[in-house]
Amino acid sequence: MPAVLVADLSSLSYREFWLSMENQRWTYPYDARGQRRNFADMPDHVWALADDEYRSLAASVRDAGGYEKTTVPLEEFRWADLFRTYLPYPGTDEEFASVERQALKLAKSSVAEGLPGYIGETRS
Repeated sequence: MPAVLVADLSSLSYREFWLSMENQRWTYPYDARGQRRNFADMPDHVWALADDEYRSLAASVRDAGGYEKTTVPLEEFRWADLFRTYLPYPGTDEEFASVERQALKLAKSSVAEGLPGYIGETRS
């Protein structure tokens, strides 16, 4: 995965590093259920993240035109939190398809206003 160095935080203490990461919104210290985690409990690698159906839902809704991709770090986590708040957990493929349709409508509603990439209702 390509990466760009945006800041050198190597001079910071462990605590200062994580607080800086959170203040810049460069980290998301929540698990797949949306529960706050201690920084020490965060996975060491991206591939160790738990599967989060709501993040998958957020990506699917974005791909379907529900919102625009932006350069805002971790935008899909914010969208996942919105969907987690309003929609039931999609436990099967059939439920995912149903929840996806609901999520697309929710993404274009005023409830989502203020989230990165929000486009609202599109008029034809």
